[in-house]
Amino acid sequence: WTDVMYINYYGCHIYDSGIYRPVEALESDPSFTYLYNSSAPLLNREMVTSMPYAVPKYWYCSSTEENNLSEPSLSPFYFISFTVISALVMLSLFVGAVTMSMAASMDTMKAEAEEFAKAKRDEKLKQQAEQVAQAKKPAAAEEEEEEAKA
Repeated sequence: WTDVMYINYYGCHIYDSGIYRPVEALESDPSFTYLYNSSAPLLNREMVTSMPYAVPKYWYCSSTEENNLSEPSLSPFYFISFTVISALVMLSLFVGAVTMSMAASMDTMKAEAEEFAKAKRDEKLKQQAEQVAQAKKPAAAEEEEEEAKA
């Protein structure tokens, strides 16, 4: 992104970043090719501007000292605001991912706690049923003895 900012600040005629070439080299540059047709013949400037799907390996700079297309007053504002907004978006995405992970973890913990409480409740009911059964055994044994005596 710094190359893009420098190109916008200084202009492609001063800072080419290894991407831009002078527009005069368009007619003689053998590296100019189409994206879809790598065996295309060399093109002149009018053909390139009339064909919007032409994608060169290099971009051609039409900016000169007399015709400077750079924006030194606007480009720092744009790129600083772009960086700040991008950082806030990334922070928001990170916080959202952590929140979603925490919500999934809480759901899992809640399900495990409910399962444990149900198992504990079942164990308690089982113990109470055993106690009731044991309490009924001596009473039933006494009734049998009384019936046997009679």
